[in-house]
Amino acid sequence: MSYITVGRGGRDEFTVERSRFIGTAARAESEDEARGFVAAIKKEFHDARHSAAAWVIGEGESESAQPLKSRSSDDGEPGGTAGMPILTVLRTHHVMNAVIVVTRYFGGIKLGTGGLTRAYGEGAKIALAAARLVRVDVLPRLIVTVDYPLLAPLESYFRQKNIRVAQTDYAENVKISVLIEENNLENVKADIIDMTAARARFEMGGVERVETEI
Repeated sequence: MSYITVGRGGRDEFTVERSRFIGTAARAESEDEARGFVAAIKKEFHDARHSAAAWVIGEGESESAQPLKSRSSDDGEPGGTAGMPILTVLRTHHVMNAVIVVTRYFGGIKLGTGGLTRAYGEGAKIALAAARLVRVDVLPRLIVTVDYPLLAPLESYFRQKNIRVAQTDYAENVKISVLIEENNLENVKADIIDMTAARARFEMGGVERVETEI
């Protein structure tokens, strides 16, 4: 399983009809963290009229994933014209564990509901564009225990299959921890059983999150 999130936060701004819109994006691993970020932005821009926000927290809908939670706030703008456009941008770009705040300094000219919706959506887009996005692969950790004579063939197999070796522990036997995509897990185990004549022992060691810049 994989998802996209914010690796490094970003900020950008633009002006429409003399109203200044400032979009800020950040990573948030929990709703409390997202709320704290929104509060910090409101404090930073305390003299602004509105700081609308939205976030998506979680990793997906599979059994091993954190369930998705999303929230949005118009922060005084007409209902549905600020927070929802920001949330739509997060969903459209499939970005999770992230929060975006779009701050507005009112310029004296009303934009109307359509204008507000476009402006807050644009503020969210430029915030994401200014951020550094990463892909997070959530990979099960499979721990394979074998006798020493089987180590070299196993290492060769992992190299051939481009399987990431996370850790190797040398003791009475060898324990090799590898990170494998969930949908390939049973195939890899079957291969190892065949090549070791069923002498390998398996256990699961939770999951690890591997980040790659995109």
